[in-house]
Amino acid sequence: MHKYLSPAHILTALALMMIGFKSISAEPQFVEGVDYQTINISISDNVDQLTELEDFNHIELFYWYGCQSCYQVDAALLGYQQNNPHLSIRRIPLVLRTDWREQAYIQAILEQVAEAKTDEILEIYRQCLTDCSVFSSFENSKSWILQRYPNTEASSIDNSLVWQTQKNYQKRADFLSIRQVPTIIIKDTYKVDASQAKTAKRLLEIIDFLLAK
Repeated sequence: MHKYLSPAHILTALALMMIGFKSISAEPQFVEGVDYQTINISISDNVDQLTELEDFNHIELFYWYGCQSCYQVDAALLGYQQNNPHLSIRRIPLVLRTDWREQAYIQAILEQVAEAKTDEILEIYRQCLTDCSVFSSFENSKSWILQRYPNTEASSIDNSLVWQTQKNYQKRADFLSIRQVPTIIIKDTYKVDASQAKTAKRLLEIIDFLLAK
């Protein structure tokens, strides 16, 4: 004798299956080689990088202030860090063309003046995206920054330290073979670039996914 399920039981079973399907499909599924890449870094090869720069960072952003997508990604990451204060984020200016070099000094100058706040970082982007000529030379960049920090003397900025800091950042970029901006490194293990992330919102979803791995 066969036991048949009533229509009510069938509907209940289907509903439970759909709920299970939705809960699974709601979780972002990202594919290596499509949405991100795995990089292999030897600790012995990386020892200079770890001593010349800050301690371990969860996230590294390689950027250029004249890049619109960098602005969008940086804004998203700054907001992301505010919501996740336990995460460490390092921003690294990249020099892919000679005319990017002057803007790469901005961060190193700021590091000697004060810890740049979110609004200040985004203001630099907006300025460069509108008219980057104000950062066309090291002295111009320094003057622009000092105008915003009137209590800081120009003589207090160690130029040689600025140049060395920028060299260390570029060395890090070369070590990781960074060839475009924005590019994000997660946990010294995963790399995501703009073409893979597609949108700033999707990038944050990928970061969440990779941080949990």
